[in-house]
Amino acid sequence: MRRIVPHLSDAPTQALPPPGSRVAFYSRCATALQSHSSIEGQERQNSAQAAKQGWVEAGRYSDAARSGTTTVGRAGLFQMLAAAERASSTCSLWKTSTA
Repeated sequence: MRRIVPHLSDAPTQALPPPGSRVAFYSRCATALQSHSSIEGQERQNSAQAAKQGWVEAGRYSDAARSGTTTVGRAGLFQMLAAAERASSTCSLWKTSTA
């Protein structure tokens, strides 16, 4: 089973993956002007949330200087989705909001 929660902050508590679930992190920054630390900050938030929820990290994927309005050029996104399709166990995919 694969579940995608676009923004963790938008998910009702009962929609969150249960402890022990395998999760993949996807982080993105929109422009080249944004610091690479934006992605690193998102990854820190994701790791902290995974630890808090008891989730198992299955992978980290990212795209720098890529718009969120299109999937064109977002190799990290497609790598994550392909990995989820190959996963033999539950893989929940989510992204935290940085707003």
